[in-house]
Amino acid sequence: MDNSTLTAENAPSDVKEPEQKPFYRQNEMLKKFIYIQHKSNINKFAVELGVARQYIWGIIAGRLKPSISMARKICDALQVQDTRLIFPGHRYRGL
Repeated sequence: MDNSTLTAENAPSDVKEPEQKPFYRQNEMLKKFIYIQHKSNINKFAVELGVARQYIWGIIAGRLKPSISMARKICDALQVQDTRLIFPGHRYRGL
């Protein structure tokens, strides 16, 4: 075995660069509203909305984006008038 160091010139050509995981922006505000405003936990809140708890966790984790009707349903359940408080961004403005 050769003691030379591995450099870009002598590296094998079939080595792939590691894939970067996508960056998800967590929605901590929604989580706080559920715990503080609604005085509930995620599981009870999901049952009340009629969705799976994994769906709510996906929204909180930033992996899933709710439809406009679901965003309105979540805001109504939390008694929030302005959807931008919970869902920052232009998509839900004015619901």
